[in-house]
Amino acid sequence: MSAGESPVERLAELLMMEFEKGELEPELKNYEGDFPTKVLEYCLNNDPAEIIKKMFGKPHLLNVLKSYNVAIGNINDDIDLLATYLLKSLGFPVIPKIVGIKKAINSAERCLQNIKMVSEKERLGWMTDLYNELERILRDVFVFYSCFLFKIESNIIALNAFLKEKFGCEKPIDKLGLGDFVSHLRNLNANLSADAELKKRLEDTFERPTILPKTYFKMLDDVSKYRKFFVHPKGRTPSVQECQNIAANILTLLNSLEVEMIYPDIIRINEIVVNRYGVKYVKAEDESGNLWKIYTNISLDISKLYFVYSKTGQLAINPVLIEKINI
Repeated sequence: MSAGESPVERLAELLMMEFEKGELEPELKNYEGDFPTKVLEYCLNNDPAEIIKKMFGKPHLLNVLKSYNVAIGNINDDIDLLATYLLKSLGFPVIPKIVGIKKAINSAERCLQNIKMVSEKERLGWMTDLYNELERILRDVFVFYSCFLFKIESNIIALNAFLKEKFGCEKPIDKLGLGDFVSHLRNLNANLSADAELKKRLEDTFERPTILPKTYFKMLDDVSKYRKFFVHPKGRTPSVQECQNIAANILTLLNSLEVEMIYPDIIRINEIVVNRYGVKYVKAEDESGNLWKIYTNISLDISKLYFVYSKTGQLAINPVLIEKINI
């Protein structure tokens, strides 16, 4: 395939190389022009990842990746990930999968409902995963509010510098654990109490005086003390009932973070649109597949994910937007 072609042209060429005309025709019945033009129209009008997953079975896709010397993580990777490898090789910007609070809630629900039916080894694994999910959620909350309140860039260098300057923390953010984030969120709340301007910034936007209420810290303290039994197992193994109680408490906390809109939505950009009146806006979707229309003066990168907080719902007018980085 020619290096000078656009990614969508390379995808169209790949389809014509890998499939007979008769195999593609059913997908092209609503398009006009000669065969290559119709294939290109099809590629322009549909999600490239969905085209790949629909047209290629996993064995075929693996053969294509091999024939084009595309590096893959593992042949056992699911088809979504394999499609991502191919898209990247074709030159498409690869947007990370949205992983927000829904995934953590699902993990807690699984533990609460099914943990009594699995082996002790699986139980420990599930609970370790749940604690890791809780840690991820607290990290996201810390990053989002730190960047908003202190107007720092959402990147690891800036966040590490902020941790060192504000809290005297020498550990980089990617090495912090559950207890660290609980502590740093407490510190952020303390900063709000001591700084009237900072507190007003939070209240004006989020209409609350703290990042997390005191009751949330009580719940976090209650579940944090059991973490060592799962993440670094030593001594006794918590019982099934204890695991269910922990999962129930974590689920209550996660649901509260979502319902109270303390945890922001996460979006990926689908389109940047300029309508016939010259109005520029962004079309996006969130973790649940809800569609957003966002009016903002902030320049957004279509290849990145963003935290978003909107007072006007999914028709978002100048919402808070913070880049979600991979930590």
